[in-house]
Amino acid sequence: MAPPGGSTYVLGFSLADVGPDHAGSMFIYKLHEGRVEDSRVLREQAFIRQALGMESSTANPLSEDLFIAYGIKNCSGRSDTGSEMLFCQPIKELWKLRYGGNSLGDPNSGWSQLPNMPSERQQQILQAYRHPDEHHWLGPYCGEQAFRLLKDMQDPVWVENYAKGR
Repeated sequence: MAPPGGSTYVLGFSLADVGPDHAGSMFIYKLHEGRVEDSRVLREQAFIRQALGMESSTANPLSEDLFIAYGIKNCSGRSDTGSEMLFCQPIKELWKLRYGGNSLGDPNSGWSQLPNMPSERQQQILQAYRHPDEHHWLGPYCGEQAFRLLKDMQDPVWVENYAKGR
């Protein structure tokens, strides 16, 4: 159910601050007619908890496991007495969309054709995961499109096509 004014809240991310040691900027985005109207920064762990449905969220009011709902593997969490284990492999690999590496066969290399940003063709590929009015490859990536990108990043054929700019 949308809040008053027709706005909705969704989880998402930006590629602005991603790096091998940092998953990037995670957000709860407030959308109006599909466009970002406002955002609230989340820590990576809070994003994972909310996407798993482990933590109450305006962006996941039914506490659904969004990773399962969107077919994303290797994302899990559990909370025991005093400890918490959270993990999401595709979030850890967001940096690979932005940074280039030595070779596609090296799991520690990025997928970008340029050292610090996607090539023109790769930027066009990423555009399919953003609202049509959002033209910058940094994002925002939000809601269903963000989760679709995380899922596609787990497909070796998609990764190869992205890395080769196809």
